[in-house]
Amino acid sequence: MSESVDKALSDDQPHNGSFADADKVADILRQTARIGFTELALWHAKGAIVHVDDSLDLIKIATEFSADSRDSIAKLVREGLVKKIDDETAKHWVNEKTLVWAVVITPWILVQQNRPEIANFGLDDKVS
Repeated sequence: MSESVDKALSDDQPHNGSFADADKVADILRQTARIGFTELALWHAKGAIVHVDDSLDLIKIATEFSADSRDSIAKLVREGLVKKIDDETAKHWVNEKTLVWAVVITPWILVQQNRPEIANFGLDDKVS
């Protein structure tokens, strides 16, 4: 999967992927958490952080990564909605101690600054 997702992030190779089942979605939900981006800086340096646009459902995108749905992922990459996080954004998030929603879909860590479908539960946008 690692090689094919990397390929989807870098080009438009066709592939017929599918969504994972309900158990996989439940696993992804359990593994999704709010984390300070500073804790992910090392992974950014390794090129493992993928930014998911706030307009998308992070869980759905993580499910597509998990199912190796290259067609869907490649389309989102072409549209600029899913991409490896750029250095400017990463630096800004580190400096601002920004909290992000994150989920690991090996070898990637998918991040999203805001997940509109989940209440903030009183969390600030910054780590104290």
